[in-house]
Amino acid sequence: MKNRLIPIIAALACTSAAGQVSHTLYYMESVPQTNILNPARQPRANKYISVPGANAYVAASTNLRPLDFFQKDGDKWLTPLNNGFDYDDLYDNYKKRLAIDANVNIGILNFGWRTSDGNYWTFSLSERVSADAALPADLLKIGDRGLPSGTVLDFATLGISAMAYSELAASYSYAFDDQWTFGVRAKILAGSAAAKMRNSKFSIRTGEDKWHVETDLEILTSFPLETTGCIKEDGTVEFDSVDVREFDEDRDLIKHLIPSLKNPGFGIDLGATYKFNDNIRFSASVTDLGFISWGRDVSRFKSDGDFDFHGINYNLDNPEHNDDFQNAVDDAVDSVLTNCQVTLNHSRFATGLRPSVYLGAEYTPVYFLNLGFLSHTKFHPTHRVNQDFNISATLNPYKFPASATFGYTINTLGLSSASFGLAVRMGVLQFYAMTDYIPAKYNVYKTTDGDEIPAPHNISNVNVSVGLNLLFGSKGYRDRPMTQTSSIITE
Repeated sequence: MKNRLIPIIAALACTSAAGQVSHTLYYMESVPQTNILNPARQPRANKYISVPGANAYVAASTNLRPLDFFQKDGDKWLTPLNNGFDYDDLYDNYKKRLAIDANVNIGILNFGWRTSDGNYWTFSLSERVSADAALPADLLKIGDRGLPSGTVLDFATLGISAMAYSELAASYSYAFDDQWTFGVRAKILAGSAAAKMRNSKFSIRTGEDKWHVETDLEILTSFPLETTGCIKEDGTVEFDSVDVREFDEDRDLIKHLIPSLKNPGFGIDLGATYKFNDNIRFSASVTDLGFISWGRDVSRFKSDGDFDFHGINYNLDNPEHNDDFQNAVDDAVDSVLTNCQVTLNHSRFATGLRPSVYLGAEYTPVYFLNLGFLSHTKFHPTHRVNQDFNISATLNPYKFPASATFGYTINTLGLSSASFGLAVRMGVLQFYAMTDYIPAKYNVYKTTDGDEIPAPHNISNVNVSVGLNLLFGSKGYRDRPMTQTSSIITE
């Protein structure tokens, strides 16, 4: 039996979508967090306070569907680990890389109020974690063909960017006139930990007697690593000796990873809304423009050059190697790390945030109903752009203590799904929950080994936003709920 791709690739494809909050929230003016996506948009509530620690956003995404890693064979499903799996289809969908990203945003504090002249202030404190990874398509060659002599593997698209940081932000929405509203949010950032890979060249050519590796890459970290004993006599790094610094207690490590002003950063969000007439509005925003400069516990591992070393002895056609494929891949990675000459320094580095661009248009046939279109473009540090289009119908009644939005999201990768959001008010307390991607169909994949794997049929994007707010003056204004208060008749 021919060995196939390592299980982690298929598992990663089953994780599933991508920002700070769900874009389903964009037109829900009854939920104050709508301001996060566009600082010009003013919440309906005259004042609000989010319940500390009770607001969260969690998301993950890939550029492949679980369906791409399963192929029907009679009453069974083949995975890349099974003999007979057709890699050509997977190559077509995989393109140059498998891209994965994950985001977590926990709101610690968030409050805001409308001023007497119809403008709006908000302040917030949140903890954020974001991670992006790109796995090169040539990883599939190992599972498909093994590592025979003459194999060339190009890992130049291999990349990672991850960071955890705190964000203190203040925004101001200014009603310029009856048509235009402008908004800006300034953010002071303090980093906790980070890892980043810069990869210009990384290739491996296998041979009968030796392997040839070419590298021009750098791994940058801001993390308490113990590197003092890992330097060899020639000045290069012995990777096996690099480890996490020892702390007397786990709490000491946690204390060490709290945000630090030695890792400072700055960010900015910009937004605008334009009222074309009483029924039609347009809006646009750019969020998460900024960077963090890392200076605490910085390590920069760099490899730049050509290296030859003895490879590993592994043959896909040898029955004795059938159960050793994972070990063979591990041996190959260890051999590369051991033989490539890596240098180390401790100079500062910077990481950028993950910018998003929102373009919206809404039509209000009656005061409690918004029909909206939204384009959301997100830029990832692993050289990937994720594009979503969403159409929605949002019910924002003024006296009824609930509001909801129903929508449909289309991704440029050809994936689509329903979206939904709900906000319920009980006195001054409001609960909201929403998601941009709702899988309509699930499959239970039964492999040739008898394992059953449940997974969404055609979705690789999933996110969830939930939270609790205290609203004051939550009914707002019936005819123009997001503009200045002068000359407006309230309910």
